[in-house]
Amino acid sequence: MAAVILASLSLHGVIQGWLWLPSVALTVGSVFTGMAIARRLHFPDPLIFVTGLLVLVGTVNWQYFSDQSILGAIPGPEFPERLTFLLKDAEDTVVSQLAPVLPGAGILLIISATTGLMAVLMDTLAITLRMPAVSGIILLVILIPPAITKPYGVGIPAFVAAATGYLLLLAAGQWREKPRKTASTGRTSDGFFARAVSIGAVALTTALVLPLMIPGFNSGAFPQGSRLNPWGTATGLNPSVTLGNDLRNPTSFGRITYATNADEPLYLRSSTLEDFSGQRWEPDQRLDSRRTGIRAMEEIIALAAP
Repeated sequence: MAAVILASLSLHGVIQGWLWLPSVALTVGSVFTGMAIARRLHFPDPLIFVTGLLVLVGTVNWQYFSDQSILGAIPGPEFPERLTFLLKDAEDTVVSQLAPVLPGAGILLIISATTGLMAVLMDTLAITLRMPAVSGIILLVILIPPAITKPYGVGIPAFVAAATGYLLLLAAGQWREKPRKTASTGRTSDGFFARAVSIGAVALTTALVLPLMIPGFNSGAFPQGSRLNPWGTATGLNPSVTLGNDLRNPTSFGRITYATNADEPLYLRSSTLEDFSGQRWEPDQRLDSRRTGIRAMEEIIALAAP
């Protein structure tokens, strides 16, 4: 649990603030606790995995779908509609905002559910299958989105936190295997942890120092790759950022092309910063005045017609 939460700290900077962390910690903690109880009750290994998934669904459902649930944990008839709304909200956030994005309900749902699923896989690999070293791949998966989204990569503090979590994972694996004796030598695994710490320290130092010496590792602990956006190319504008970049650009270039039959040049406005959330200015979304559906569009056209 500590390893997954430490690795998830890298999401700071992808999501603004720390409001997402309690939700992630609750989801991850619930999953590991449920699977630990199932293991203590001697459930078969497949049922332990299923228990983790059920606890994940129940915890996420309780946090984000309580009004659409039965007994607060079982998805109800209105669950699909609410899920569609939250996924659409997450899509709009990714497309229209720049990192760090605001912690909306849709983004928090995806982060909590994804991290909880990583927790289920981590428990299965590290404990059920007894492969704690291999389960470190899960921590790497958690680090990938921040590595390709944040302007300066994962960052040294987050990378060290994830590496510390991995060492704790190896230590827990060594402690669990300590009573066992190797078949070939008959010796216990007392020296495993010391060797794991030594190898881990060398690997961590190499990961932090080597990027400073190899071309291509311009910033951060991870190489800078293309930005990942599963919903397509972002079309939103951040007026405060884009205006400053345009003013500092020594050369001119086309930003928008339009056609009109007006005799005088038109005044174009991309957005107006009129909504202040306490931390940043944003365009007002005007959700209360929006009309949806084809019939609503016909009414607007009829009112606008001379």
